[in-house]
Amino acid sequence: METFLGRSIGNELDVLEWVLDRDRGPSKGWIVTANSSAPYICPTLPGCFYRNTLKNDWSIKMVENPIGILFDERPIWIKESLAELLLEKGLNFGSNMLRRWSAWAFALYITSLLFRTAYYFSNGPFLRFWIRKGFDPRKDRESCIYQRIDFRVPPSLRSYCDTKIASGLTHRWEDICAFRVFPYKCQISLQLFELVDDYIQQEIRKPSNQATCSCATGWFSSHVLDSLRLHVAVRFLSVYPKPGAESLLKSASARFEKSKRVRIPAKDSRPDVKRQQVNKGSS
Repeated sequence: METFLGRSIGNELDVLEWVLDRDRGPSKGWIVTANSSAPYICPTLPGCFYRNTLKNDWSIKMVENPIGILFDERPIWIKESLAELLLEKGLNFGSNMLRRWSAWAFALYITSLLFRTAYYFSNGPFLRFWIRKGFDPRKDRESCIYQRIDFRVPPSLRSYCDTKIASGLTHRWEDICAFRVFPYKCQISLQLFELVDDYIQQEIRKPSNQATCSCATGWFSSHVLDSLRLHVAVRFLSVYPKPGAESLLKSASARFEKSKRVRIPAKDSRPDVKRQQVNKGSS
């Protein structure tokens, strides 16, 4: 089995998961923070030797073309989805390729291809999402649909996750986004755009009253984001495959329904206030 920086690389998805995860390994490449647009290159990133040796290989074209196509389809991607789709579009890390180049050399080259096309934020509502160069989601209100949302497994259920991770089991990302399975990781980040849920898709497409994209909640208010988080929790807890989540599901469902009731009066009361002000002015 191939290893790279101490991590075992057992299959194609392992390689891409490593490449797309900026928090692992020394090569973090281009980073843009929410407070600065100035990029920097990690000094441990190798020079262009791998680019010179691999640039004419047919397999490189198999990598670069699918990457460009995906960012033409939409401007922001979460790494798990990007990895699966690259494999589906023909990117294949076969054992012969890994033996020929070694995992680390090929991984670094793919990273260089990604950095030609995209960048990422080190914090904020698009944290660690790959974003097409030239597109700034902080200036585009409609980019709210691509924001990040997190789900944390309650402490009482984490032993289930630990057991599954220890056994090496994984889920397909599309099954997680469709709420068909309960996550194996104790904390996961999701992209709102990818979640297969009518309520979520309706909510994220409603007109936003936010004038700016904040680092904490993006283009959504804190109330909207809290409701979305609670709904995600309800969906995942409802597919927990073992006993023990019933009370957690009941509590999350009650809090979600309460969050919706709190938001409705707040929205409906604004026209009443305006009418009262008009009536006072005319009397």
